[in-house]
Amino acid sequence: RGIESSAWAEVAEELGDSDDHAVGGFVLPSNQLGDKIMTAFAAVISKMETPLTAINFANNACTPKGMCALLEACASAVAHLKPVAEINVSDNRLEESGSRALADMLRVLAATDAESASTPIDPASGPDASNLYDRLTSRVRLVTLSLQNTKADVRVLVSAMRELPSLESVNLSGNEIAFDAVQELVQFCASSQRLKVLGLSSCGLDGDTVQSILQALISNVSLPRLRIDISNNNLSFYGAQKIADTIRAATNVHTLNISSNALTSEGIGVIVDAVISVSSLQALSLSNNLRAGTDAEEGAGHLARLLTAPTNIRVLQICGSRGGEMGDAIQTVFKALARNRSLWHLDISDNEMRMIDEMRALEAVRRKLRPVPL
Repeated sequence: RGIESSAWAEVAEELGDSDDHAVGGFVLPSNQLGDKIMTAFAAVISKMETPLTAINFANNACTPKGMCALLEACASAVAHLKPVAEINVSDNRLEESGSRALADMLRVLAATDAESASTPIDPASGPDASNLYDRLTSRVRLVTLSLQNTKADVRVLVSAMRELPSLESVNLSGNEIAFDAVQELVQFCASSQRLKVLGLSSCGLDGDTVQSILQALISNVSLPRLRIDISNNNLSFYGAQKIADTIRAATNVHTLNISSNALTSEGIGVIVDAVISVSSLQALSLSNNLRAGTDAEEGAGHLARLLTAPTNIRVLQICGSRGGEMGDAIQTVFKALARNRSLWHLDISDNEMRMIDEMRALEAVRRKLRPVPL
């Protein structure tokens, strides 16, 4: 960060002129490279002679033009240099053309992945260090795919993602997921073999779509420990009901983030009723779902019920907005803390509190919890 674009242009030029293209990956997020310099790096990647382990060009102010140049070069490289473990192009614009270029790259990765899996490592190949490096990198699989805020064509991308069973972390947050992409996403969730983290914040999801996705994840016995982010989708009470109806049967959801969904106290109530019985759940975020006043008071009552129930929840986030929804109702939460036996971390940031409430919070923290943000 902070390096001028002219300097990055020189770096790309120097790499391009070098006879030794032994760079193992590119991790250059938040440098505002733009399309011109990204195209220069793409030219370098097209000449790569060693496997790429990471491609992270997040937040570099690129349009589909720069992204297509990068992804097409990467696809060409990985076709003969084996797969990468991480792709992160978040906060650049993919749109339709960039999405198709990335989908093509993912399919190249899938084909290379299948080829590597079918080729056994020869134990008689000797201890030579360079040979060992080749043998180990031949087993690299794409694990992390981050596409946050890219204006992506999700349907096109998820269709390609389904060919990559190695994926463990997928972040599609900030991309509108249209109706025609939902079924592809549900099928991906149902067939995934290793997925651990799924980011779907700010994707314009409704309650029925969230229910379909959760059902696919929860019924997939190959996924034992899921972290799911469906925050900021304006799900409201209807969405809360759909989540509650589905999550009750979960045995594999470790973390659930449903913050900023306008659930109101009614929605918080049905969620609490459901998650109390989910023994696998260890982290829950319900932040920014209450309105100040009576709604906050009723919501605090539901949160107190959650805190006093015998759950396995270790981390609970009930942050407010800048308006500080909880107000005096936060006292109800503090009283419940005295009876809680499982919590390690409580985040109550951005809830307006009187000095006496702050003192009670600190006392509760001192007695029951590890250090937490207030």
